[in-house]
Amino acid sequence: EAQTRREFLGLTDHDLRVLEGLQPAFKAVVPDVLRSFYELVATTPSIRSLVNDDVVERLQVAVGAYWIDLVAERFDKAHAASRMRIGVIHERIGLAPQFYLVGLACQLRGLLRVLPRDPVQMTEAISALVRAVFFDVTFVLDAYMDARAASLLQIGRFAGQVVAGLANGIAIADARDRVEYANEQLLQLLGIPAGVLHRLPVDEAL
Repeated sequence: EAQTRREFLGLTDHDLRVLEGLQPAFKAVVPDVLRSFYELVATTPSIRSLVNDDVVERLQVAVGAYWIDLVAERFDKAHAASRMRIGVIHERIGLAPQFYLVGLACQLRGLLRVLPRDPVQMTEAISALVRAVFFDVTFVLDAYMDARAASLLQIGRFAGQVVAGLANGIAIADARDRVEYANEQLLQLLGIPAGVLHRLPVDEAL
């Protein structure tokens, strides 16, 4: 899959050399980009509870390493596996994929500001960076979906035991009042697939 996706994206050896040339600029700007990003997270009610003050510094180091590694990678199987771990971790802590993608875009916007000013070099850098990021995103989202499916199966088995025999529409919410499970009766009543309800805030579902 790693090789197939890399070829499909057209991520060439020349692109890897272009990315490698971005390392010095990225190392210089990544700390400021992430500082601004986590300040934004702290003011966003729907996700700020996921990032406590005591873990921000550690997250900045880890995410900073992600960006520095990105411009030094070979985009092989090991790299793809490391990106899948990102998806699993974010799913487990309850960060919705849309917020992961928005966060990635916010950080990428800051990094684009340090690309070469020469038009040809800038075009090459943007092309290589966008393809590298989307290579990563495909594996992150794969893992998100795999982890979510496993979670739904586990919750479904538990919920099935709890609501067995009930004719009512039943939903189970997590500690942050987000829908984790809805039984068939409720889904039929609403006429929507389970995936639409999963992790949706209860007030929005109502």
